[in-house]
Amino acid sequence: MGWRFRKYFGGRGFRWVISKRGVGVGWGIPGLRFGISPLGQPYISVSLPGTGLYWIKYFGRQKQPPSTLRSKPSQPPPVHPLPPSNTRPRTNTQPWWKQGP
Repeated sequence: MGWRFRKYFGGRGFRWVISKRGVGVGWGIPGLRFGISPLGQPYISVSLPGTGLYWIKYFGRQKQPPSTLRSKPSQPPPVHPLPPSNTRPRTNTQPWWKQGP
């Protein structure tokens, strides 16, 4: 598990949240909080104060994968013609089963 960083500032029901993803804001009372995450998603959080247990629900837009990671429509590889053969076709030869020993 990697290290996480989060710092809270504020008081009287209002607080700023600074994390490695950015700055968010929240307001509410102990046990119930509304806010906007550092990624810009609105959320509601319900907790049991003093226990560290909480439930959080994000609303609004979903996180989109970066455009560089989106898959491009697959295209079949280009078809290259076969290179010319160095052998000439045989014109007056008999099939192998009609040839003698």
